[in-house]
Amino acid sequence: MHACNGRLFRARVISLCESLCKWRGKEELERKISGCVMITSLLLFGVLASSFTAHGVSLTRIYIDPPLIEDLNLVSGKTFSITVHIANVSDLSSYDFNMSYNTVVLTWISVFVGPLGNMPSTIWEIDDEKGNVWINVTYGTPLTTNSPESLASLNFSVQDRGSSVFDLYYTNLLDSLGQPIPHEVSNGYFTNGSAYDLNKDGNVDILDVLIVAGAFGKKEGDLGWDPRADMNGDGEVDIFDSILIAGHFGEI
Repeated sequence: MHACNGRLFRARVISLCESLCKWRGKEELERKISGCVMITSLLLFGVLASSFTAHGVSLTRIYIDPPLIEDLNLVSGKTFSITVHIANVSDLSSYDFNMSYNTVVLTWISVFVGPLGNMPSTIWEIDDEKGNVWINVTYGTPLTTNSPESLASLNFSVQDRGSSVFDLYYTNLLDSLGQPIPHEVSNGYFTNGSAYDLNKDGNVDILDVLIVAGAFGKKEGDLGWDPRADMNGDGEVDIFDSILIAGHFGEI
């Protein structure tokens, strides 16, 4: 289908070039058409190559699900879970990964490694003082899947208000021949604090108002610019940011 569309596209370009080029002799017209077709062919090749990469061969991906947990109601003592998913993988025999988190805000409760039916051999270590998870899994039968599949689910308890990146690092995927599987990684993020708590002390108070006041009238790049005060992200600290901080004053 791509080849057919390419020939049709090329034919239309030739026709267009013929209509646009002024007649200055057969050789000059042919030269212009040839140059036009060559440039168009290169552009078309780039488009098709990008399409093939995006749709024909999807890169294996490891990611946190959900990618963002933003909930003011997740106060101290509340629990939640995240899942490390994999998608678009073939012949996955084993994997291991590390994931870090903020121990001031969160503490680890439990971990579940899947999928259950594959009977994986599992080794894992949790360092809740440093905030690090390490999981190593070998499957009984290599895993092949295009749709998302759970590698591990982790449960956390909230300790305090704040934020935490779920940072996946040192991720290794091996096929049944022991060869590495190329992949991309996407981290996750947790926050249970107000976005308007600019100094992250757990309250939207006069200190946050002073941050906005101190940068009022400044634009990005100006001396005294404070990106925290630009709460609507328009590149300047103005009355709209003041209204936002006032509207959320007192939040915790």
